[in-house]
Amino acid sequence: MNIDPKGPMNLITMDVGNTNIKFGLWVGKSMIHTWRSVTRLKTSGDELGLVLEGFLRLNGLKFNDVADLVVVSVVPPMRPAIERMGNRYLNRSPIFVQSHTQTIMPVLYENPSELGSDRVVGAVAAYRRVKGPLIV
Repeated sequence: MNIDPKGPMNLITMDVGNTNIKFGLWVGKSMIHTWRSVTRLKTSGDELGLVLEGFLRLNGLKFNDVADLVVVSVVPPMRPAIERMGNRYLNRSPIFVQSHTQTIMPVLYENPSELGSDRVVGAVAAYRRVKGPLIV
């Protein structure tokens, strides 16, 4: 499927876990593709750029077709490489969601900085989908 780069905003999301990095391509409010890459602590921003470029190219997109990059991560050592990749290849700083600083949902956890941001994002998405209380 080719995507119209002049159409709705294209957003890349990254969920950086201990085993895999999961990428998502969003067009407007719809996630239309996902991809996985192995998490390597010593990867460089350039290597991440090559991976992302390949994923985008599969869908007829280039780096300048991406409006933003939003990242959740439970692997803090990956942050510098992700920042370098975003700044160098997308010409923008990635937006890092952090459980202890996000304001979308209150985190009633003894030490919010110990809660993975991936869990907070999942809880917010689930709440918005069912529009009420739930257990995730």
